[in-house]
Amino acid sequence: MTSVRLLVVLAIGLVLQACAAIAPPSLQIDRAAVPRCSQTGNPRDCHVQVKVTATASSCAVAIAPEQNTIRFTRSDSDRGRFIYWVLDGPAGYTFRADGIFIPGNKGDFDMFRLSPDGLTYRVRNKHTRPGDYKYSINVINEGAGVEGIQCELDPFIYNE
Repeated sequence: MTSVRLLVVLAIGLVLQACAAIAPPSLQIDRAAVPRCSQTGNPRDCHVQVKVTATASSCAVAIAPEQNTIRFTRSDSDRGRFIYWVLDGPAGYTFRADGIFIPGNKGDFDMFRLSPDGLTYRVRNKHTRPGDYKYSINVINEGAGVEGIQCELDPFIYNE
């Protein structure tokens, strides 16, 4: 019985060691190479272009810049900024009601708003804690059948 327990403990240790050796995708980003969020118009605003490409039965989402990471510096000017995701795609595509979803959000992001036309989604980044925040961009073409055509992308917001 003792040898079985020892084998179980060793197996768990090996699994944990293997998991520790694999860096999460957010840690593989060269953060110095990621540009700050683009500012247009109001310097308090951050604009992210969401590009949708589609076929008759599927779609794909990408953001510009292509690093799939939005970076905010530690400066006070980056605290409490609004992020606007603006949809650029074929007619019929809009953000879903949960167009921008940040799992594990502990109050760092608030004021989630979808524009009436469904083409812009706004969130306030309070920038209260540094870290990588994985989020989802969710779009749909409801005019394409009963369930519509849905696609998503899972990029990051990086608060220094």
